[in-house]
Amino acid sequence: MVTKIRAIPNRLTVLQKDCIDREIQRVVYPFNAVLTLVFCSKYSIHNNNISPRGSKYCIVRFLGIFFVIAVTVFRMYTTMTNMILAQRFQDPTSVFLSICLPGLNFAGYLITFIVNIVHGHNNVLFIKIIQNVNKNITFRDINSFILWNWISLGTIICIDISFYILLSLLLNYLSAINGICEIFFSIIDIDFVYTIRLQLLLTKYLKEWIDKIRSVDVVVDEDSYYTKMFETYKNILRAYDVFKEVSQCLVSYFFMGLFMLMILLIIIFLQVPYTNFVLIIVIVAAMAKLVSFVMIHSQYNEKFNMMVEDVNVTCVLRMKNVNCSKLQKQFCKNVLRENETFSKMTACGLFYIDGRLPLSLLGFLTQYFVALLQFAL
Repeated sequence: MVTKIRAIPNRLTVLQKDCIDREIQRVVYPFNAVLTLVFCSKYSIHNNNISPRGSKYCIVRFLGIFFVIAVTVFRMYTTMTNMILAQRFQDPTSVFLSICLPGLNFAGYLITFIVNIVHGHNNVLFIKIIQNVNKNITFRDINSFILWNWISLGTIICIDISFYILLSLLLNYLSAINGICEIFFSIIDIDFVYTIRLQLLLTKYLKEWIDKIRSVDVVVDEDSYYTKMFETYKNILRAYDVFKEVSQCLVSYFFMGLFMLMILLIIIFLQVPYTNFVLIIVIVAAMAKLVSFVMIHSQYNEKFNMMVEDVNVTCVLRMKNVNCSKLQKQFCKNVLRENETFSKMTACGLFYIDGRLPLSLLGFLTQYFVALLQFAL
């Protein structure tokens, strides 16, 4: 008697390390869902598994980037034609808002597009590290953090819509094509808000880690406990290193965009006479948005840097305690040794993104202002 055995098709075995908890999915879902709609998703989450985007989605991405290129070129061409007919081509502010600003936005979209492809595995790695940290540290206000993710996403979308409507009414290019173009360009702001929220998430995890170390004096199994806490701390610093590598280009883009807007505003103020105050207000509003982004990001970076210093202080004080055990001292030494490799995030390699960033940026702009003033006089 011959027994027939049904052939079982080969299936890709999903490793346990690729699984992602529901809680972490809720944290990243708002931004990942919106980024997916405009071909800028950082990873794929399906059946509780996370992975880099596949080749099919990359093909769709390239089709999307070609579409954005076509729409941007058409938009700039029609705007230039209208400006020539209206004899406004000599107005530097109108030229910037109509031609240079869409080009700058497209550059930001292209940077986001390239970074998400190049750092696809790093984006997945960051989420996996965060999940490992979350398993060892109880994040008490995680639901509040998720709610603020939705609020932050909705706020930046409303701001971008309002800014586009205001700018369109002033420059008379309110149309479906321009609206579609701005939808894609708004991803730059959404991606940066996502970056800010991740920075805050790391800061909260580090704060929880410090509180946990300070609140525990005696444990049953010191070896197991402090080994786990040290691995958790290494994961936090490792996540920060991955975060720096992934977000460096986007942060530098925002810094350069802010710098260009400030230089443009200085040039406009040096023009005498100049009466188009409405467009100046628009530029100031755009600059205020970039300033708020950069300042919030630098504030959270400063908090993270201060907490790393706080970790050093906590370990030194613990080692000086007469009741500090040998395992605790070794744990503190390992943490202090790990902090020696810590480095701050920079903007374009020029400034550290910390609490001193506003003063550094102001000094940098002052030099350019003096140079432009000399040419104007």
